[in-house]
Amino acid sequence: VINSGFFYSSAEQREKLVESERKFTDEKVKKIVEFKKQVCGDTNKGFVVINQKGIDPLSLDLLCKNGILALRQTKVFKMLQKILSFFAIHNEEKLPEQVLEVISKPELPNHPYYPTDLKLPNFTEKTYSMEYLIGVFAAATITITLVFFSIISQKRNVSGLNKFAFIWFIITGSIHIFLEGYFVYSHETIQSDNFLLAQMWKEYSLSDSRYLTSDSFVVNMEGITAVLLGPASYFAAIGIHQNWPSRHVIQLIVSLSQLYGLVLYYATTFFEGFPHSRPEPLYFWGYFFGINFLWFLIPGTLILQSCLYLTNTVREVQKKKSKKTN
Repeated sequence: VINSGFFYSSAEQREKLVESERKFTDEKVKKIVEFKKQVCGDTNKGFVVINQKGIDPLSLDLLCKNGILALRQTKVFKMLQKILSFFAIHNEEKLPEQVLEVISKPELPNHPYYPTDLKLPNFTEKTYSMEYLIGVFAAATITITLVFFSIISQKRNVSGLNKFAFIWFIITGSIHIFLEGYFVYSHETIQSDNFLLAQMWKEYSLSDSRYLTSDSFVVNMEGITAVLLGPASYFAAIGIHQNWPSRHVIQLIVSLSQLYGLVLYYATTFFEGFPHSRPEPLYFWGYFFGINFLWFLIPGTLILQSCLYLTNTVREVQKKKSKKTN
């Protein structure tokens, strides 16, 4: 079966990942078939795919029809090393560089995070599924929204945008204090912890593994956010509810800080080529880009609102002063 081709998908499937993460998509099957053609050409030589934990039957059938053998268990890795070594000696053709690279690696990663050579010696798999963790977070967010919407709705003179801002500051303040605060407090042990909030961070870390390695920028950024912006967000919400004169000043400071933090967060990994995120759309575009982009859109809108309000207020004051002097 093995002649000149070998492809190893280093960490794409893990035993405890949900079914959607375990399966090969049609796109991945096509990529493997294209990779075989690059290595073997249009010959009928066999090709082996090592998949760390499992392949769904449909993809397995498609691969077989293209002359590709998919092996499931990582326990066969040592056996394949011996087989490949045999072909390296007895086959006139040289093995591809991809084969030699894999053979030289003594062990497989114990985690599903990127980069694949990331060392997480104390890592333990999360016990809750992705759906459960997202469901808990969504349920908490919806509960907060409903409770505080009923509170702000009792104020008759509050506009729709201000009601939205009130709820936003409660939600974002809670995320800063409780979720991000937990990360700052437990960042050294999250990779081995299975507390609910730790598992949420393990799920999010599929899009940014820096949260499992105590990255100095991430820890300091989240620390400032939890200690300063969390309480400040609550003050901004109170200012909206009580119609404080300083409300827009607080809102402007908090929103600018959130926007600045997001730019730094994106920039520090952008110039590295996003090496800490898994390539799947769910993790890169959904978690890393999509969720965090809310802290660009909403603070940006609130910054504009506060700037317009403060500008108009100063303009009115200046008009009154000019009338008095005249």
